[in-house]
Amino acid sequence: MADDKNKNTKPDKSADLSEKDAKKAQKQAEKEALKAKQQRIKDSKPKKKKEGNIFQRMWRAIKKFFKDIAGTNKKIVWPDAKTVWKNSAVVLVTIIVVGAFIWLIDFGFQRGVRGLQDAVENHAEQVQEEESISLAEAESNSNAESAELTNALAAESTTAEQVS
Repeated sequence: MADDKNKNTKPDKSADLSEKDAKKAQKQAEKEALKAKQQRIKDSKPKKKKEGNIFQRMWRAIKKFFKDIAGTNKKIVWPDAKTVWKNSAVVLVTIIVVGAFIWLIDFGFQRGVRGLQDAVENHAEQVQEEESISLAEAESNSNAESAELTNALAAESTTAEQVS
């Protein structure tokens, strides 16, 4: 009894292959039928003969083009004046709003860049002032040191004179 259950649950490979073959054959038959139908349609269409020389054919094509334009223009539903004014107002308001928005962004960026430039200039001035102050201090220190050295040399020379 257990063997019967195992036999029933295993798929039959030969049945699967035959189903696949049947599907392939059906698809192939559909493709061939479609090709035959397309060939019949192609054969049933009458072939157009070229009538007249190139200039006559071009003239006919140009006339057909303008007739088609006239037919298309007849199909167009033109809006009334109120709708045109309303749509024009919407477009103008949209342009003004978007323009103002872009102007504000540009103005903000311009101010930001100008502020950065001013900050860099102020910082450069501060650094320059600090350098000049430190140079002045160094100069005054060097002057004081040279004065001390001069005094020390003078004192040594006076002591040397007293000793001699």
